[in-house]
Amino acid sequence: MKTIYSSFFFFKILRAIVAPLFLIFAFEISHSPIQVGIVAWSLTLGEVIGSSIWGRISTKLKSKKWLFVGGICSYLLLSLLYFSENLFILNLIAFLFSFINVSTYMCLIFFGFSRNLKKKLARIEEIGGVGYLVGLLIGLSSKFVSSQLIFLLVSLSSIPFILFTFKTVRDEIFKEFRKGIFVLEDIFKLLLKVEKEFVKELGKFFSFRSHHSKTLIPLSHLSKPKSMLNHLPFLLFLFSFGLVIPQITSLIRMKGFDNSFVYLFAITSSLASIYSYRSVYSIKNLYRAFTPAFLTRWIFFILLIPSLSLEGLNFLILILSFGFIKGITWGYFLITFNHVSLEKFRGEFGVNLGLRSLAYSVGSLAGGFILRYYGYWLFLISALIMMVGFLIFKKSFRI
Repeated sequence: MKTIYSSFFFFKILRAIVAPLFLIFAFEISHSPIQVGIVAWSLTLGEVIGSSIWGRISTKLKSKKWLFVGGICSYLLLSLLYFSENLFILNLIAFLFSFINVSTYMCLIFFGFSRNLKKKLARIEEIGGVGYLVGLLIGLSSKFVSSQLIFLLVSLSSIPFILFTFKTVRDEIFKEFRKGIFVLEDIFKLLLKVEKEFVKELGKFFSFRSHHSKTLIPLSHLSKPKSMLNHLPFLLFLFSFGLVIPQITSLIRMKGFDNSFVYLFAITSSLASIYSYRSVYSIKNLYRAFTPAFLTRWIFFILLIPSLSLEGLNFLILILSFGFIKGITWGYFLITFNHVSLEKFRGEFGVNLGLRSLAYSVGSLAGGFILRYYGYWLFLISALIMMVGFLIFKKSFRI
């Protein structure tokens, strides 16, 4: 179990370093918020499709040897990221990295977690949170060191991740050696099995099936007006978030700040989120606390309007304050959303999660275009959509 925790720790370090890097590189190549939005969309789309496909494959395959393959592929894609100067290649790497990263995450979650599931899941996420902060701090160091040294730090953090990941499957591989079975042949058979499951799940993902289907988004559910109304406020909330949050990277770079401030924004938000999760669980009336949390975030979306005209320290204070508010309110949004979904329409919880991710990805894609051509209207539009979502949310669920 310690091996899995260690693997997850380094996995989250890599994830924390890479997530902002894709957006940073998109801006450095194009100097366009549109391209930043497109790359953010590619990242989220990879997670949406990967979660649906790899989640089921992880539960069906007894062997976890391909966990090691997923770790290596993630690192190789990350290496290509540093040498990519083409936006199409950057988007392709973003999609593939996000897609494969989910497979590694799923394997780490499912591998060995047969007893004390709740306790172990809580523990692994806690360790992952620490790893994520370490990764962001490594990214923050780009203000003081060269990008080549950052790449070296990423490589060094990848090595123990790969070694720990290999250790999780080492005994199984050695067992095959002792049996006299050629390991490459065995892995090849395993990959064929994975491919078969992958094609099967991919077909399910894009097919229009009945409500008995196990696809991520059973479309027959959404054909019911009442059912669609249940999901509408969640769609509006996440779409509004997707419009603005990925473009913070564009704003920071457009104002002349370097990459370290992108990581500083992420660190501020991450630290506030950790506090938010702990405080939400101690609140007796979660629904009553949701309203002030919403209003606080909504006001800060409005306050972002003058950010386009601010410069220097004033801009930095506003952006970091928004990062803090983003993090401190996210716990209220996430836990309230999950609680309402499970309480009001448990059978469509998976549908709801999938729609949230899709709404955020579409918002990420649209946000770049709006910021490029309409400037401050991006924040006004986002705040308006968020308010409409809040009113529907309150009316639909009487919160």
